[in-house]
Amino acid sequence: MSLKKKLLIASGTMIAIGVVVIVLSVTRFFTPEPKFECVAQGQPSAGFSDDSQGGCPISIESYNKWRDWEYPEYRRVMGISSVLLLLSGVIVGVVGLTKKSPKSKA
Repeated sequence: MSLKKKLLIASGTMIAIGVVVIVLSVTRFFTPEPKFECVAQGQPSAGFSDDSQGGCPISIESYNKWRDWEYPEYRRVMGISSVLLLLSGVIVGVVGLTKKSPKSKA
């Protein structure tokens, strides 16, 4: 197999993996938003209130669940990884397409 074909295969693989990483990073949109749990007045709360439940203070645990759902840390890593994979795939693809075959001595 020639170097050109190997570069094009590597490019396609990197682009495909980058697309899969992007799809996996948006799976949050397919999971339902966690509901807030109210606490009694005077109990420790997260410092926020839930207007859909009459403005009751929400528990720290339910706020932490919602925060992890809204801003998961892995999404930043996956976003950077997907951009790097896609850019690398495009660069390798361009090199593969513009690579000239070595001249054979006859």
